[in-house]
Amino acid sequence: MQLYMTELGVSDLSVAVKWWTTLLGVLPILQDGVNGFALFETPEGRVALKEGSSTRGLIHFRVTDLLEELFRLSVSSELKQSDEGYLRAKLHDPDGNVVVLFQWLGERSA
Repeated sequence: MQLYMTELGVSDLSVAVKWWTTLLGVLPILQDGVNGFALFETPEGRVALKEGSSTRGLIHFRVTDLLEELFRLSVSSELKQSDEGYLRAKLHDPDGNVVVLFQWLGERSA
């Protein structure tokens, strides 16, 4: 069994596609405005957006340099360090889905 994608509900597909394009740094590989669907693919996995869906999500992305990513996105976020050894920032897409960017600290890379 292989996880194919994570799907998130959005209220306005065009607004969501712009936000996620900026976050992921890639254009959708599939965009169906009639049915309100967009699919992004990165080497790490796929994110699907479904307009009108009530699906809300929490999605985590591991980054190499958290501060660099926040700078690239031109966003600010409160940084929290966990006891497990990572630094994280929480972002919210235009529909309130929570997007966590995190960076392992020290030697850990799992």
